[in-house]
Amino acid sequence: SPPWQILPILRPGTEPLRQLEQIFAAPGIDFPAQTDEGQGRFSSQKWLQAVSHVVNSEAANASTRFLLIVDQVEELVTLCRADERAQFIERLCLLLSEFAGRIHIVLTLRNDFEPHIRNTCLQTYWENGRFVVAPMNQQELKEVIERPAAARVLFFDPPDLVDKIAEEVVHEPNALPLLSFTLSQLYRRY
Repeated sequence: SPPWQILPILRPGTEPLRQLEQIFAAPGIDFPAQTDEGQGRFSSQKWLQAVSHVVNSEAANASTRFLLIVDQVEELVTLCRADERAQFIERLCLLLSEFAGRIHIVLTLRNDFEPHIRNTCLQTYWENGRFVVAPMNQQELKEVIERPAAARVLFFDPPDLVDKIAEEVVHEPNALPLLSFTLSQLYRRY
């Protein structure tokens, strides 16, 4: 099977277009100070040229496939401006159409933010490639809590604290973000 090149994981943050440009930065292609779009961004055509330069570089043979992972896509809604979100999504669609079969994109997104993706140019891709991760049960949540702690030789006191935490979040619609926040606070305090 053809080789894969996994690109750096992208978290949109407040400037998702800049993040995307940096992933496809190629030697000899400088970021513009100003463009016809007026925001110091590549025009769509110039950006596609930069991507093409990377995809068709000497480091990648003609059959190399590229995987772009965009993690926590909900940041497009919670952290960046609507116009930047729209341009970012448009650029993802350009990647998928212009480099079909060569560039593949995985988006991770909380299900409560799906409506923000469904009504965009990504809708068809979304419907055809959507994979839902089922909510964790209480035992799986306990493992998520205990295993990283055990790897660092950390233990919970009182011992039933893990059970209490898992019980609190197991029926929450967004258990993992809530659990992640809670655990990060516990570890910081420790």
